[in-house]
Amino acid sequence: MRSSRFLIAVVAFLAVPVGAYAKKPTPMPCPDDVAAALAAACPCDGQKQSDGSTVPYRNHGKYVSCVVHFRNQLRKSDCLTKDARLTVARCASLFDWSPDGTALAYLSETDSGPELHLLRGGVDRSLGPIPQSGGGGCESIAGCGIANSLDYRLSYSPDGAFISMVFNGFGKSVFRIWSSDGKPLESGDSKEFTMSAWSGSGLYFRDAQGVSVWRAGNTSIFLPGVVWIRPHASPAGGQIVYLSRDADGWGHISVVDTTTRVAREFKAHRSEPVFLTSRYVWYLGERDCVPADGCGSNPPFRPASGKTYIYDLQDGTETASVIVSVLDVWPHAA
Repeated sequence: MRSSRFLIAVVAFLAVPVGAYAKKPTPMPCPDDVAAALAAACPCDGQKQSDGSTVPYRNHGKYVSCVVHFRNQLRKSDCLTKDARLTVARCASLFDWSPDGTALAYLSETDSGPELHLLRGGVDRSLGPIPQSGGGGCESIAGCGIANSLDYRLSYSPDGAFISMVFNGFGKSVFRIWSSDGKPLESGDSKEFTMSAWSGSGLYFRDAQGVSVWRAGNTSIFLPGVVWIRPHASPAGGQIVYLSRDADGWGHISVVDTTTRVAREFKAHRSEPVFLTSRYVWYLGERDCVPADGCGSNPPFRPASGKTYIYDLQDGTETASVIVSVLDVWPHAA
């Protein structure tokens, strides 16, 4: 693979339980300092190992899975006070900066529930309440089909003109679009919207009809019948890479041209694709299930193989990668 200059920024930008499943929570002593206990259980720099070391999280969803497991331990131990709930929620909140860096949109947990806030010019204001997305976990792969629909994204459009929030969690789905100054433009909660990505002037998202696109107040079908998972747009614009799964739970990576609407699959038995540059796509490998995975007879997804790869869209070649996980890249999608 030819060398290419790109920057991989390791910052958390979305909370996505990406095919992760949590162990059954066990009771724990109620901690005096919930924040300190959470930091010890789910370190920012990686997943805690039995020998005391840490390994980088595969994605932000793995961190959120750890936080959810910690919260469930608190609940099972009758330690989940209101203050504890707020501490845990803040640790897994969402945010996004405007493209010019002058404004910050973020999800805030208040005493009355979640709110979207907009911080600009030193002024922090609420754009209104957001429905609770619920919480939960999976004890095995076989029982975690919801992982193919879970997604939590708060994003500015590439030109900074719009802010979108598309959630599909264990509770009510959320679909909201605001103008950059905080004026509400769209609201379609409880309609199974999920898996969104901005490319150019369009917000692409999954719904009951397949994949649709919102553009300047109008919504139309983009890819009828396609069930895409965790799409990511090219930093050059014009393309979106996404995951889909077959009846046996194997991942298939495809890229679609947003102008022609022509999609092509370029790799199977892979998952979690992300554009590193407009030419290179990074993703995870997948493997067959073993009994300890708890996949069942019809797994909704396959376990990660522990290997990662980079695909060259220009040459059509795949190369083993040393990158363990990708949480964000710069530049962002255009």
